Amino acid sequence: MVDFTAIESKWQERWFSEKLYEGKAEGNKKFFIHFAYPGISGYLHVGHMRGFAYADIVARYKRMTGHSVCFPAGFHASGLPAVSLAKKVARNDAAMIKY
Repeated sequence: MVDFTAIESKWQERWFSEKLYEGKAEGNKKFFIHFAYPGISGYLHVGHMRGFAYADIVARYKRMTGHSVCFPAGFHASGLPAVSLAKKVARNDAAMIKY
């Protein structure tokens, strides 16, 4: 049986010892990219992943061509859709609870 914990520990140790997690911006051209994060008011679908994949491909290409890339990845819950959703939850909207 494969010991995945040992494999993970091995690579984490190398990751930290070689400081691979640290960005190196000295002398490199800077490149910033982001994508429109999905909101919280609807179902996730494959289109959301497609949008992320395009931005990820460009970010990886730029890294491979020597750029210092800032690609903040994550999701946010802000704006009017978030406020509307919070109000529905607060008033125990049955349709929202079953969502």
